[in-house]
Amino acid sequence: QGNVSIVRGPNGTGEGVGAGTVAGRPSGARRGLLFRWGAAAESLAGLSGGDDTTVFGVNDAGGFVGASNLGSAVRGFVGHRGGNVRELPPLPGDNASTAFALNNSRQAVGFSSGARGETAVIWDAQSVPSALPALEDARSSRAMAISSRGDVAGVVRLAHGALPVLWPSGQSARLLPVLAGHVSGEASSVNARGEVVGFSAQGSGKRRATAWPASGEAIDIGTLPGGDFSQALD
Repeated sequence: QGNVSIVRGPNGTGEGVGAGTVAGRPSGARRGLLFRWGAAAESLAGLSGGDDTTVFGVNDAGGFVGASNLGSAVRGFVGHRGGNVRELPPLPGDNASTAFALNNSRQAVGFSSGARGETAVIWDAQSVPSALPALEDARSSRAMAISSRGDVAGVVRLAHGALPVLWPSGQSARLLPVLAGHVSGEASSVNARGEVVGFSAQGSGKRRATAWPASGEAIDIGTLPGGDFSQALD
């Protein structure tokens, strides 16, 4: 009975998550959704008082993360199907947050934002946020994915554009190279072996799905025959 579905996953048990807009409701008034094979989509509650909720990530135990619009600000959350949902607060001094991914150790990643811009963050299992190590001259950053061993992939914005970045667990940020002749990119996902996927982009904005093996070089995944635009999400 809805539209504008956004689906992410699946996890190790075949569950996907996302959001949908309910028919007859104002566009943008979304609710979180859980998808399971052979079953109807199940509504997932966001934060109390939120009027627009999207679930962005799910772990193998059914834990999920996302963000709800509370009117004055967007706030990230973590929850579990059939359990409580709690806020993932922003960093001190910020007023908004969004969570994109959750690993099986219940570490969540996303970003905190406020007057100083967006900062990539990791929340521990008790929902305490910490800023991920910043790169010199970075104007903003977002963490998009976290692996089972705690590696984090995302994007950092520098003066000349956005670049893919990897935060190996407990280490400083490491920029990932873009394809030859390209000027920007983003890392969307990282697996347990430290392999990353995302995209690399030309100055025109045209994207190519890109993989970064643990050795770090950029590999062009390519496009379907006749295509000239692609992007890897997971």
